[in-house]
Amino acid sequence: MNCFKRILPASILALFLSCAGDFKEITDEERQALASSSSDIGMSSSDSGSSSSEEQSSSSEEQSSSSEEQSSSSASEEASSSSVEPGISSSEQVSSASIEQSSSSEELSSSSASEEASSSSVEVSSGDSGSSSSEEQSSSSAEQSSSSSSDESVYLCDGEEYDPNMENCEGIKVVICKNGVYAANYFCYNGFGYEKCDGKTYDAEAQFCLGNGIKNKCGGKKYDAGQFCSGNGIIFGSCGGPSNFYNTESQLCDSRDNTIYPFVKIGDQTWMAENLNYATAGSKCVEASGASGTLIDNGGRCGTYGRLYNWATAMNLEQSCNSTHCATSQAKYRGVCPDGWHFPSNDEWTTLQNYVEEQEVSCSNCAGTKLKAASGWNGNGNGTDDFGFSALPGGYGADNNTFGGIGGNGRWWSSTQSNNNSSYLRHMNDNNNHANSFTNYKVNLFSVRCLLD
Repeated sequence: MNCFKRILPASILALFLSCAGDFKEITDEERQALASSSSDIGMSSSDSGSSSSEEQSSSSEEQSSSSEEQSSSSASEEASSSSVEPGISSSEQVSSASIEQSSSSEELSSSSASEEASSSSVEVSSGDSGSSSSEEQSSSSAEQSSSSSSDESVYLCDGEEYDPNMENCEGIKVVICKNGVYAANYFCYNGFGYEKCDGKTYDAEAQFCLGNGIKNKCGGKKYDAGQFCSGNGIIFGSCGGPSNFYNTESQLCDSRDNTIYPFVKIGDQTWMAENLNYATAGSKCVEASGASGTLIDNGGRCGTYGRLYNWATAMNLEQSCNSTHCATSQAKYRGVCPDGWHFPSNDEWTTLQNYVEEQEVSCSNCAGTKLKAASGWNGNGNGTDDFGFSALPGGYGADNNTFGGIGGNGRWWSSTQSNNNSSYLRHMNDNNNHANSFTNYKVNLFSVRCLLD
């Protein structure tokens, strides 16, 4: 009985007291003794709880040792409890057995609490592990992201793998050479790719390949077959014969009839500096003398003013287009102009006019004066020819084969139609400074200037 007093709390003892029908009535002295023992045991239990917390904070080896000691102590107490002292009645034995069961329940409860504490410790550890796992997953994700950012695609060129950062595919694999490319027949010079000349490399800065031969550049410029370099670095060409040379930097050769025309750059445009004199069916010349007269097919003053063309002839279209609207959807319509040149639209004429007038603040509607030749106009009608356009008064022709206005009027067709019967033109004369846009009947004949593509 003294053993039970040592280990049972007051709550268990009260339980025993409440079960009067199952247990022997105890005396007041025993009740007081039990209450006193319970108080002592409560204090001991509190101390034990504190000690248990400290033990849980210690290492796992100490916990294991403590568990063995508790097991040994429990076993000793159970043995002691099961050995009933002589002189104790059967009721006391029953009470003792009940006390042992309660003690066992308390031990189980204590064991459960210990397991919960252990479980809590494990959960904390698991939380740390989860954090570590999260960091590992984050690290893994970063590695995957880094891996996916690198291009692992395979690029093939005609079945052969190549690196698009270092090579290019032009049907065959070629290696990028900075701003150019080179393959088997190319070489790299100062970061640019150049085609070899008959299998040979050369100084691409000072030389170039012409046919199968290496030539020195002319004033830093290449030239074509049939051209040659003068001693002062100007490239000359032959226009239809060894004695018909022209300066390629300021003249063009119309290979259709071997006629040489000067040209001039005005703003962003390059214009012929003479009227076109290409003899095509329907074009006419003015007679050798007189301000008016009869149009002729050849000769006369075509060498001075060029030829006159009706609109359909100038556009190189059927003559029916002089009386109907014909489709001219091309942005740059060649018409009767030489290869590489085109028949200017009304907008392109306007661009020329605007540029000329914008170069002088006090110039308003003065493009005629700036564009007209410095001689060849009647009276005071000459211009200043500030831009080398050299507009001359070639007059106009009518569909009845007559002409007029020589010396006083200059009119130039545009490719832009205004209606079925009319198209736009530019008009200059000897009594004002204008270069205005007008419309006129397509059947009439006017001069033509060509514009570089």
